Amino acid sequence: MEFILITGLAFFISSLSAILGIGGGIFLVPLLVLFFGYSIHHTIAAVLSAIVPFSLIATYWNMKRSWICYKLAFLLEVPTVAFAVLGALASSHVPRRELRLLFAGLACLTGFWILRPRQKWLKTLGEKLEQYNQRRAWFFISLEDKPVPVNGWIALFLGSLTGFTAGLLGIGGGWLKTPVLLYLFQLSPHRAVGTAIFMILFTSAVASVSHFSLGHLRLSLVLPLILGYSLGALLGSFFLPRVKGERIQKMIGYAMIAAGLSMVVSTVL
Repeated sequence: MEFILITGLAFFISSLSAILGIGGGIFLVPLLVLFFGYSIHHTIAAVLSAIVPFSLIATYWNMKRSWICYKLAFLLEVPTVAFAVLGALASSHVPRRELRLLFAGLACLTGFWILRPRQKWLKTLGEKLEQYNQRRAWFFISLEDKPVPVNGWIALFLGSLTGFTAGLLGIGGGWLKTPVLLYLFQLSPHRAVGTAIFMILFTSAVASVSHFSLGHLRLSLVLPLILGYSLGALLGSFFLPRVKGERIQKMIGYAMIAAGLSMVVSTVL
């Protein structure tokens, strides 16, 4: 019965994740720990392992639709992969409570920004970040028939942050990558989702190997998660072209707030 429940839960979360451009670990990890009694280390390792086939399947369909910006993906992913290893190694030593609350606040703020972009202080913050990226651009890349400025320091910081949190907390990093691709680098919603999932493939693969080397993998948990995630990737990839870009943006905003609240609940309980 537990196998079926975990498979169904993974299927539901990964179906939405394939549409939102996230790995889903930010929702699944606290649920498995709270309701199924798995240790945090076994849960993180299993979820990261399941995200690998999920992102492979979703990436295959996004490649066929030309929804991946490879130049930007590799630029952000180099520091992400490096720091994913550090995050995994630090997972047994770094206190998670304060970090989870910090990232929960960041996720809620990001979601609120997406849903209410006209709020004066949020709009000002976004404009300042965009202006800095333009003024201090190291180079430009052509995205969707327009030159987009890329500041190397911003790319390094964002890649490092998402990589470290992926390895440490068992999340793919899409919760931060997708909004950044959407608003800072101005990709279309569908292309932002495709590029984010492509990057999650490398982040989750490296982080899961690191956890495997630490002896955190538990086969009884990995198998139902892989099954559910793989089926969910197929369903989510099927529905993604049928969802309008504006709706995807709103869904991402609500998902960010829900992710933040999920981290707060799992931390407090």
